[in-house]
Amino acid sequence: MPKHPRLMKRGNVFYHRAAVPNDIRDTYGKTEETFSLGTRDPQEALRRVRLEGSRVDALFQAHRAEIARQNGPILDELTEDQVKTLADVYYAQILAEDESERLKGFSNEDFDLYSSDIAEVEAAAREAYARGTVPGFVQALFAEITKTLSVNWRLRDGSASWPLLSREFLAAAIKASAAKKQRQVGDVVETPTVDVRSLKGTTRTKQTITGLFEAWERDHEGSAKTVADNRRHINSFIQYLGHDEAERVSPLNVSDFCDHLRHERKLIAKTVNAKYLATIRAVYRVGISKALISSDPTAAIKVRVPKKVVERPKGFTDSEAKAILLAALEDPAKLGRMAPHNKLAIRWVPWICAYTGARAGEITQLRKEDFQREHGIDFIVITPEAGSVKSGQYRKAPLHPHLIEMGLLELVNAHNGGPLFYVPNTRKRSNGHKTSDSTRGKVGDWVRDVVGIKDKRVQPNHAWRHRFKTVARNVDIGERYMDAIQGHDDGSASVDYGDYSMTALYREIVKMPRYATEAGQAND
Repeated sequence: MPKHPRLMKRGNVFYHRAAVPNDIRDTYGKTEETFSLGTRDPQEALRRVRLEGSRVDALFQAHRAEIARQNGPILDELTEDQVKTLADVYYAQILAEDESERLKGFSNEDFDLYSSDIAEVEAAAREAYARGTVPGFVQALFAEITKTLSVNWRLRDGSASWPLLSREFLAAAIKASAAKKQRQVGDVVETPTVDVRSLKGTTRTKQTITGLFEAWERDHEGSAKTVADNRRHINSFIQYLGHDEAERVSPLNVSDFCDHLRHERKLIAKTVNAKYLATIRAVYRVGISKALISSDPTAAIKVRVPKKVVERPKGFTDSEAKAILLAALEDPAKLGRMAPHNKLAIRWVPWICAYTGARAGEITQLRKEDFQREHGIDFIVITPEAGSVKSGQYRKAPLHPHLIEMGLLELVNAHNGGPLFYVPNTRKRSNGHKTSDSTRGKVGDWVRDVVGIKDKRVQPNHAWRHRFKTVARNVDIGERYMDAIQGHDDGSASVDYGDYSMTALYREIVKMPRYATEAGQAND
């Protein structure tokens, strides 16, 4: 099936499916926009989902604009210039609508009726103008014009500006009637263009850093954990500043915050640069791209990251790998009162990681249905449907024959269904943490505390990814095949062309030498 985050298939028909963004879900009236694309052809579905995706995004943005208008600031009064500009816009709108009607053409009867309508509207406007009354349509007209102009504010009930608005609107209606009468007799009357930039400038509200982050979050398609981490980084920045005003932030503020993180909070330069500064820069760039702000205070800021001193391999050494894998085969009773699913993870996660180079979190979230078979080859599907996948893309990793011989598929087949290595629950975690993450943490703790891999220079789970690359190179597995199995992307355009067949991936994975299953046994 073609890849697109909003494309799904029901039976033989393709559908568009998009979750309503969190910021408007409470007011939108439904939680997702799902509908048929009316085609069974994959390429046509991809074309249509892109078009429909743009349309749905426009619906979401229009809803945001309406909510913003409804929640805009309430003004006590309008300035004379604001009142005059609104009236000028109303006058221009009337003549634009009149011009649109004339472009359609009139029959003799319709032309006479139109003349009568002009006269009736003018008479009603003149009477209200003479009496100084405020017709009921004035508030609705004010709301309609400000919505059209994307000017998100409201006027307080009882404001002294309402009679002024009414008088200017009525005067505009009278002048527009006179212009329409001139057009009725063939005179040329131009529809004016109104400069509303000053009107918008007077009503612009202060943009918040939180607002920029929310704009970034709406467009972000990655994991909930990334969103939660970045929210924490932004909140730290706001707390440091002591305010939430995006355009009050100077380059010096950003630089000082980075220094504060480095020298007072003792964070390493790489963390400051790749986490905190990168997050602030990302949200400001979104603000620039959406015209929410006019400048980016992070543009010239850099955090110098010293070249890391490498004192050992990032992957497990032969002896470390052997110690972990042999320990995983020991009697689970030695793990005491640990939960059964955690014992199962300790038994299998290191072995699966060793033979696939997958992230430990991708393995701890595996479900029974993620174990599949194709062309006589058994493999696992690592998919965002099961949980977090860093790349956001699904992939297939063939199972090494040794894993099958050790009984992995027997375990899977005997399982009732659902996750293998954790017990799902409905408890919500606002920080993006998942239940499978707890299992991954248990495996890492076991590597440190039980197996005794204490070296802090090596990560207790992630080191399998580095080791897989090393071993794969030793046995001449092609780099592109390694990347396909591990889910790495080198950024080249050619990666998006074609697929790696399961036959090809299996041909490469069987090159991986077998690990020892008994003490003293050597690897193949």
